[in-house]
Amino acid sequence: MKSILENDETEYYWKIRNAPKNEIVEKITYEKFSNIINAHRKKCVIVNTLSLLIINVFINGENELFFHDQKKRYVFSYWNSYENMKMTGLLLNFSKSHTKNDFYWYGDLKVYHRTLEKILDEMEKENWCVRRDGYFCLNNGYNKQFEIGYYLFNWPKLYEIYIQYDELNIEIDDYSPVVIKKRKEDGQYRNVTNEYNTELLFKDDVEYINNLRNMYSKMNVTLDIYNANDIQKDILYDYVNQKRYNFEMKDESNVFHFDVESEIKLWNKRLSKPYNPYRLYHDDGKFCWGRVYGNGIDSVPKMYKDSILKINGNYTVSIDVKSSILQFYILTYHEEIDNKQDMYRYITIQDILDRENIKIMSQCLNYNKDLLNAFRAYNNHYIMKQDYNSVMKLEQFQSIYNKMIQERNYLKYLFLHPEMSKSIILHEADFMKTVSQMMIHHNIPHLCNFDAIYTSYKNISTTIELFYSLSIDKFNKPIFIDYDKDLYNSLINNNRC
Repeated sequence: MKSILENDETEYYWKIRNAPKNEIVEKITYEKFSNIINAHRKKCVIVNTLSLLIINVFINGENELFFHDQKKRYVFSYWNSYENMKMTGLLLNFSKSHTKNDFYWYGDLKVYHRTLEKILDEMEKENWCVRRDGYFCLNNGYNKQFEIGYYLFNWPKLYEIYIQYDELNIEIDDYSPVVIKKRKEDGQYRNVTNEYNTELLFKDDVEYINNLRNMYSKMNVTLDIYNANDIQKDILYDYVNQKRYNFEMKDESNVFHFDVESEIKLWNKRLSKPYNPYRLYHDDGKFCWGRVYGNGIDSVPKMYKDSILKINGNYTVSIDVKSSILQFYILTYHEEIDNKQDMYRYITIQDILDRENIKIMSQCLNYNKDLLNAFRAYNNHYIMKQDYNSVMKLEQFQSIYNKMIQERNYLKYLFLHPEMSKSIILHEADFMKTVSQMMIHHNIPHLCNFDAIYTSYKNISTTIELFYSLSIDKFNKPIFIDYDKDLYNSLINNNRC
């Protein structure tokens, strides 16, 4: 079909194509869209259909829509207006008038058009896409009649899934290691960076990202179960057994079969590819925040990272910041408060909720602007896990929240203030970047993972010293960090033998 753009250089639209079957795509698709999948009796059919759709969206995003200077718009803009939608979403050229027997191939499985249509309708209800009948999107706006209509995908939401598919040879950032969002206000484009100086921010981030890329290019990262000791295997299989238990709870063993050795081979294949770290800034319309992504292990499951990850032939140990958002909030705004307390243990509710439930509740309170939404987020978390014993009534949720605030009054300025939590993420990201910069300066190979650093067990003491010294410089007190001491000691003892 001839391009509908006047210059005939690039077609904006695309059609569903056949796709090879991909177990990793299936698995993550199931995790991200389990609410849609569980609404259907034939779950395997829905998984196949969604996987075909997702693969097509991502392949198209890689091959056709990221071009020239407009590349970043598809990744970093939000589409809450027609103008933004025009330059943000991925377009699916899709007719609802196909015959009931039209189908596509996903591997050796048929995916029927009518099933795909149902999936798209459900995705639209959940804000993953928008249907536009009778129109097609041109570069200059919605000015072209098009008989079959199209779906416009919410690419910022899909992007969170997209970055996990290294096996599709996805190139995220060819032009610059840093992108910062700009928004039009009063007729002028302004940087949305809070109090940060944009020029200094760019200069510092670009230098850091380039140094990080250079370090990663010289590193060999693998998962190795064959040379693991008993402690490492215990850590790994504790995760595995919990994972199997969760699948049995959901009765979905017929959809995915868990095989550790096969998964490790797949992850090693991905870990052998070049890493492409970048600084991502999110703009929610009011505040700009974000972290460094693309560090090679962002999407590697903790069961592997925390047990059998190697850098340059040495097993690693993770050093992570305890209760990261809560602690950085204290370090930044409440110097008088003890940052080394366990932020997920409360005297007044210790007989009501265990530590893990309090952690989930704290996260829901961090990122929701009112108690009702936090309550819904908390219950939805456990409903999705089919852990109905942890679901609570609103009155109980509110009572627990009141007790938490009474015991730690300073949290009332963080809980139910999502803009504060986002600003704390910016402080966290900057501190972790500083730690990483110093490790690069001291020639310590490492992998960044948001609020954690993975490095060889041989480098643990030096890395801890860097955490403490940089924290004292910045916050006048040592930061509260943690690492698996049993794992560390087992690796030290094995090396002595």
